[in-house]
Amino acid sequence: MIYTIMENKMVNGTLVILYDSTYIYAALVNHIRNLFTRDWNFSIQHIYKEGNCCADLLTRKGSSSDKLVIVDQCPPFLILALLSDACCTLHVRS
Repeated sequence: MIYTIMENKMVNGTLVILYDSTYIYAALVNHIRNLFTRDWNFSIQHIYKEGNCCADLLTRKGSSSDKLVIVDQCPPFLILALLSDACCTLHVRS
């Protein structure tokens, strides 16, 4: 079964997340929405996948797994990516 966020965009500086009510992470999305309503200052910035190699690698690795994986240490496949991201190196994804 596939669950998807149908839309995720910024509208007038407000994050708009539309999703199917059967979306597996609906409770998490609602919790995040609740956090946005608190009285504090923060900003959300989009970083393209080419600028965040670690997130890109974790996403690709996670998409090939059908179970929850909790990472509490840096996996070996991320070590070079961490160094690359720390050096602000951009990568073109093939």
